Amino acid sequence: MNPEALYYMGLFLEQGIGIDKNIESSVFYINSAARLEYPPALNKLGDFYYRGYGVKKDYEYAKLLYEKAASKGDSKALINLGAMM
Repeated sequence: MNPEALYYMGLFLEQGIGIDKNIESSVFYINSAARLEYPPALNKLGDFYYRGYGVKKDYEYAKLLYEKAASKGDSKALINLGAMM
């Protein structure tokens, strides 16, 4: 499946846009897009782990995801890395 479509489905589920909010499903779709190396999904999954939103809080894993997204050109991930320092 298209990683961008998976990512946006995850966002819609997280925010309840046109569908009932469902964090468990949101994490599933965002994670699916992240496994396909989609930079915005890597960054968003990092956010989930940083905040413990739908997953167990894990700052080290969040940092790893942010670094991976940043290495693929995601500017939001660079901002998140800077905020962690």
